[in-house]
Amino acid sequence: HVRIEAPFDERVRRVQEIERVTLAQAQEKVANMDKAAYSYIKRFYGVDWADPLLYHLVINTSLCGISASVQLICEAVSALKLASTA
Repeated sequence: HVRIEAPFDERVRRVQEIERVTLAQAQEKVANMDKAAYSYIKRFYGVDWADPLLYHLVINTSLCGISASVQLICEAVSALKLASTA
């Protein structure tokens, strides 16, 4: 379980850039995605999606970027596989 984080403004900027939408549209989309994710996790699992203890790894992509985040996830998966076979 990996939680990928970034500040709201950073996520809005990314959506705006990738989807070529206005600032207002990007803000609405990110806010709606957050609400949907929160509601889904709360409804089906009864937990707060922001609880870091639910995850094996929490990454702030605004600090390390997308590529480094992917690398961290791959390394974590490899480490967990090695630990489970030991």
